[in-house]
This record gives sequence, C-alpha cells and structure tokens, in this order.
Amino acid sequence: MQKRHGARFLLLGSYMFAAAAVIAILAILPAYVSVRIARASVDSETQESSGGVGTEQATAIRTQSLITNLTPIANATSSPTGALSIALAQKPAGISITTISFLGGAKPSILLTGTSQRREAVTAFRDELKASGRFSNVAVPVAALVGTQDGRFTITLSL
Repeated sequence: MQKRHGARFLLLGSYMFAAAAVIAILAILPAYVSVRIARASVDSETQESSGGVGTEQATAIRTQSLITNLTPIANATSSPTGALSIALAQKPAGISITTISFLGGAKPSILLTGTSQRREAVTAFRDELKASGRFSNVAVPVAALVGTQDGRFTITLSL
C-alpha cells in the first residue's frame, strides 16, 4: 500500500513539473517570437541595403553608414562635462550649487540651481561665467540678482 502511494506521489510530482515546464515555455514564447521577427527584419533590411552583395560587403556598407552618421557627434566641440567643470571652477565662495540639469538638443544648455548668502556673489558668478567665453549665453533671473528670492537662484548656461 505504501509503495503504491509513493508511486502515485512520484507520478503526481512528475505531472506537476511537466505542467510547470509547459507554462514556462508558453511564458517565454512571445519574447522568443518577437526577437526572431526583429532579427528577420534586420536581416532583410541588410539584404535590401546591400543589394545582394556578400556579407563582408554588407558589413562594410553598414560600417560606413554608421561612421557617416556618428562623425558629427564625435567631432562635437562642446562637451557638457567640460563646460560644467569650467562653470564649477569659477564658482565663488558663498555660493552653493544644489541642482545641475543638462538640456540637450539643437541648443544644449546647463541649468545650475543653488543658493547664495549674498546677491553680489550671484552677480560675480554670472560675470565670471560670461568672461570665460565658454558659453554663448549666461542668463540669471532678475529676481535672483536683486535678492528677492531668499538667496535662491538659477543660472542658464547656453553651450
């Protein structure tokens, strides 16, 4: 009797593991199919762009296309980290920067938000940033320059 119950538990456990395996396969199947479809479309685009040439020529054409598209990015003269390090190096004593934001796009800019003990320090900071010649425009709201914001300020640096 005990052997028969042991065999039933073993058979039931096997069925449970098989069912779990089927469920796992069904859960992974959509991801597998989507990857296969994406790979097939990339392969067909490569075939179409290469015009029936060999795989080495297709790779060379793709590489040349990538070089052409990425050259302007590689040759960019203004780097946000370089501009940011210049701006922070010119920060006078009494100013604390609390937030740094970078806005990319056609006209990239850096936003420096912080606090100052005196409004004169914000004016001096703005003047030093303008004098550096690194930024095309340095904008500070008038309220920060006259000291009506309890020492809080935002400086916009256009690259």
